[in-house]
Amino acid sequence: MSKRVKPAIGDGTGALVRADFLPGAFRGTLRRLLVNKGKLEEVDAEAFLERCSAWLQFVLEDGWEIGLGEEKEQLGRVAADARRLLATLTVVSQQTRDRLHLHSEVLKHKDDVPSVPKTVLATIRAPGIDRTIPSLTWDFVQALEVLAELASAGLKPSRQAKPEQFNAASFTGHVIDAFYLQFGELPPSAQESWFVEFMGKFKEKPYGLPCGPVIVRASIKEKRAALSLMATKTGSK
Repeated sequence: MSKRVKPAIGDGTGALVRADFLPGAFRGTLRRLLVNKGKLEEVDAEAFLERCSAWLQFVLEDGWEIGLGEEKEQLGRVAADARRLLATLTVVSQQTRDRLHLHSEVLKHKDDVPSVPKTVLATIRAPGIDRTIPSLTWDFVQALEVLAELASAGLKPSRQAKPEQFNAASFTGHVIDAFYLQFGELPPSAQESWFVEFMGKFKEKPYGLPCGPVIVRASIKEKRAALSLMATKTGSK
């Protein structure tokens, strides 16, 4: 009996932050830009690059992999396959369902069942009603079908919602947050500014994030609006 490897679900890559995620040569180019054009002190530039490197790793390893249209299609397949499994459990004979139930009861009292996940064994062995694998599977697969349909309904695919564009906007927003956190002000948004040039560097290989002037200006505008709203709420207290 083959045992499938469970994929990562809900926890992303979980990787540790790598200090060398920005390679030396590229890091040097960015540092010189920050010092010469951004007028930052060397120590401040290096601290800022540390933050940028951490966010770059996060976005590239845990960001979007596919477009919303493809994701919606995949969720549809999950829901359809869940329905098929439920249909199979419905159409098989009562004798077949009873045999599955019986073997699930037997598993409760076996010491070692290597092919069944320990979490499942712990669940069916816990006190409660109808704690057999077939019964619980029906409930959870039905819930998975509903979950996939709800997740799919919330997606609005568009030609603009591409993985690289979303990841670029996400990374730009994080970099702006990091700059504000470190220096207490927003970076410049003018097209000829050092910050637009800085973000544009991440379009180069191997990163491929199109953090162009439009995304930079939109992200700074969004951050400025958020800060203004926060100041208004604070002042009204």
